[in-house]
Amino acid sequence: MGCGVTKVVSLQHREAHFVPFSEFKEHGCVSRRGHRSDFVHRLTGQRNANMYKAKSEFDRAATIFIFVTHRWLSPGGASGHPDDMHCSKFKLIVQAVEWMLCTKHMKKTDYGMRRQIII
Repeated sequence: MGCGVTKVVSLQHREAHFVPFSEFKEHGCVSRRGHRSDFVHRLTGQRNANMYKAKSEFDRAATIFIFVTHRWLSPGGASGHPDDMHCSKFKLIVQAVEWMLCTKHMKKTDYGMRRQIII
């Protein structure tokens, strides 16, 4: 075990994925990031929305990254979903990000005009 053998894993699969906050808000819910474009969730009717991009695809000098970690409200493979029918988690994330942007250290006038907000 461990005799110098290294497992090579694609960086794309290991790095965090983000979405511009404006696109997240416009989408209106916490979306699934599945592989099948024809998938329709049996409870919510939502399709997979592969709008997330690897962190390396963003210009770090012009981006503020806000990392949001969460547990899916209904885990379970294809039948699982990250949010509920009322988009409660989505609303909470939007409210938290907008609150952070209004604090004295993150005023939109300082960051919002020059930098892209990514969650």
